[in-house]
Amino acid sequence: MLFAKLLFLPMRNQSSYMARSLKPKNRYLLQNLIMKIRLIAAIVICLICCTPFSGKAQKVMVTKNGDKYHLASCRYAATGATATDVKDALAKKFVACDVCKPPAKPNSEGTQCTAKTKDGTRCSRLTSSKNGKCWQHA
Repeated sequence: MLFAKLLFLPMRNQSSYMARSLKPKNRYLLQNLIMKIRLIAAIVICLICCTPFSGKAQKVMVTKNGDKYHLASCRYAATGATATDVKDALAKKFVACDVCKPPAKPNSEGTQCTAKTKDGTRCSRLTSSKNGKCWQHA
């Protein structure tokens, strides 16, 4: 119970609450521990919220009269496009748009990085970023 109170109280209340019951060195160690726990909790929450759920199908937009599939943000999918899975779009012989570069495979891990290494060869890492470059070349 004490731990739960200390974790969720603001730091100014913690120090006055702890000042009555702990020695200064122990108070400092406890405050330090609480700050580390808060930091770890914030990182875990960010990772959980920011990680895409790979189990659901990737949605792309298909126009009625076109032969390409697009991301929802693509300028060519703005009017008259319907949402479908990448798997269905590929089965109907649609090809990926050259402008928005939607995923070429269902649930693909990414495409090869378009940047060049110091040797002059193409980078071999996979990326799923829109600019086509991996974390090192972004």
